[in-house]
Amino acid sequence: MPALQVFTSWRQQGAWWMQWLLALALLWPALAPARDHITERAWLEDASGQWQLEDVRTKEFTPYEGLLSRGYGLSAIWIRLRIDPATNPPSALSEQLVLRMRLSYMDKVELFDPLAAAATTPFNYRSLNFNFLLPRGDAPRDIYLRLQSQGTRTKAIEVFTLEETLERDRQQEVIYAIYLSGLLVSLLWALLHWLTLRERVIGTFALKQALAFFWSLSLLGYVRWILGEDAPKFVALMVVSFTAASAYFDYSLFREYQPPRWALRVLLGLIALWPLEAGLILSDQISSALHINMVGALLIVSWSFVIALLARPRTGHPAPAIPQWGLVVFYGVIGLSIVVTALMLLGVFHSVLLALHALQIHGLVTGVIMVIFLQVRAQRIARRQAQAVTDLAVAQENARQEQIHRQEQEKLLEEIRQLAFHDSLTHLPNRRLLLECLQLAVAHNQRTGHHSTLLFMDLDNFKPLNDAHGHHVGDLLLIEVAQRLRQCVRAGDTVSRFGGDEFVVLLNDFSTEASTARPQTQAVAEKILTCLGQPYQLQADDSDAASTVEHHCSASIGIRLFTTAPDKIEDLLDQADAAMYAAKAAGRSTIRFYTSPEVPA
Repeated sequence: MPALQVFTSWRQQGAWWMQWLLALALLWPALAPARDHITERAWLEDASGQWQLEDVRTKEFTPYEGLLSRGYGLSAIWIRLRIDPATNPPSALSEQLVLRMRLSYMDKVELFDPLAAAATTPFNYRSLNFNFLLPRGDAPRDIYLRLQSQGTRTKAIEVFTLEETLERDRQQEVIYAIYLSGLLVSLLWALLHWLTLRERVIGTFALKQALAFFWSLSLLGYVRWILGEDAPKFVALMVVSFTAASAYFDYSLFREYQPPRWALRVLLGLIALWPLEAGLILSDQISSALHINMVGALLIVSWSFVIALLARPRTGHPAPAIPQWGLVVFYGVIGLSIVVTALMLLGVFHSVLLALHALQIHGLVTGVIMVIFLQVRAQRIARRQAQAVTDLAVAQENARQEQIHRQEQEKLLEEIRQLAFHDSLTHLPNRRLLLECLQLAVAHNQRTGHHSTLLFMDLDNFKPLNDAHGHHVGDLLLIEVAQRLRQCVRAGDTVSRFGGDEFVVLLNDFSTEASTARPQTQAVAEKILTCLGQPYQLQADDSDAASTVEHHCSASIGIRLFTTAPDKIEDLLDQADAAMYAAKAAGRSTIRFYTSPEVPA
């Protein structure tokens, strides 16, 4: 059956959700606490983690009922339980009792029973809970549990007969199977819709439901069968990943409205806690990661409610499937339930047994509500797509025209940049671009210690050529000089026209030693003098081949070798210019290095 037909069939059978929830509601009492053999419960926190059984027997315990919630932490928790074998009639199958503990993820559990010779080890059979076998005994007695966990220290502890334990385990597995099936149905619904519509919001919802499924598998105890001692780390990774995925789904949904951009950026910032939390978990700091995640989850749901209050439908767009008031109510209920549950799990106030699975119930119910919202939304989007097809051709044509216009603008900008930073005659970099290259060279030298060189050159006898044959021939000479200079240097060096018949060459990456860099520069300068000294064949008139002018030209070159710049970068050019005038004074067609006035030449 094609995916679209499956999707349509599921849409017509939306009543399945009510059947799942009804079945879960009818079977939920099986998880409620039956009257067990525990008549008194009390707890004591050992912050040092060093106390022994003899130490805690004399200390005062705090009584509690039902569910023990101590949040996250590294300290040890001692639990004292009064076992009364007369509470229920003896078991027909066995005289043994089973201490049953949920949730099942603990780093270390020790049980001390006066009827046992030593600390009792867990009773290993295929169960989703942590179980200990206890002798029934004849009289009431106190037993002690010592628990340590970097994960949640929220525990429900019961003592039943072996038959009652097996029966309740089977009931528990049926309820968990129904719950996980509900998550799978919502996940498959989201995947089919996403494959059909390719909608970002539905895709993020599918990611959220996938992580909710694996998180529930791990939290309910199934992963412990496979991963063993590594299960707590996997559970913690699933918890923080589900929190981040839920927040990213909220972010994707809110983008369909018009909340302030800063509000969405704050939400993204809270999502960015995930890499920190994952890193802490992988470095075995699970408790710290879960603390941060719980605080982050409270901030995320609270901030999502604020964004829902600020949200408005996009102007000029069809109304979203979820009205703004529906968004406020939905996130208000989510926020309230998460806050209450989180505070109970953190041990801020007394927890009821329902809090043990409140997050799973919350995930399933909110998932169902969101599926209904998204279903309505998907139908509206499908209707809008029909109209969008007719507008697509116009939009594509507009996009093509815009692209042409943008290309023309880019071409114009490139022409403007060329005029701003290059000489229009020789197309060499001009003085402005040369100064930028000079600044980069100084910064590079400061990092590497290399020398750079400025060659400031002026053509000898250029004016007589202009006077005798006109500026056209003089321009041809300048163009030819520019070409010869390019051939004399490397691709990474800079050849610029400084103005008139003056050229500047910037050479980089010479030796870090001045004694070596100086002869290297001398060699390049002599190569340039030789190249520029070759005869030039200049066409004085394009229409007459006989009007070719042969011209001999030389240059005077001033050299400034440097690693860093003086107070102003222009001083380097002035100093190279001074050296060039010294070369002219020495007879032209020669080379002079700049020498500081304090140092004799």
